[in-house]
Amino acid sequence: MKPIESFTILFVDDEVPVLNSLRRFLRKEKYTALFAESGAKALELIETRDIQVIVSDLRMPEMDGLKMLSQVKDISPDTVRIILSATRDIEQAIEAINMGEVFRFIAKPFQPDQFRKIIQDAVDFYRMKTEHDTL
Repeated sequence: MKPIESFTILFVDDEVPVLNSLRRFLRKEKYTALFAESGAKALELIETRDIQVIVSDLRMPEMDGLKMLSQVKDISPDTVRIILSATRDIEQAIEAINMGEVFRFIAKPFQPDQFRKIIQDAVDFYRMKTEHDTL
């Protein structure tokens, strides 16, 4: 089983204060955390790094989170995709989840323990999926 220390999780949000808050909040986590301020920067990282989980804001300028996550699915289908958003457009989030584009939706503001649990669930899902594919 792949240890958590070998996981890389990418956080994408166009709001720098949100990324800085996540950076502080996650500093003691054992996985590698990367941060991108746009969908385009996130796609560059996906193409050059092995990223197991991506957590993205839904509403961003130039490229919204769903469009970016759809491209992530094409580039790196095993990467587990999560939306972290303050938007109340629940229909859009449900549609994305039902279409298999995203694993979970996390509403801002989030509860720290709940956030960590969802990240752990995503890591466990990735492990299960890749181990299943190996068998």
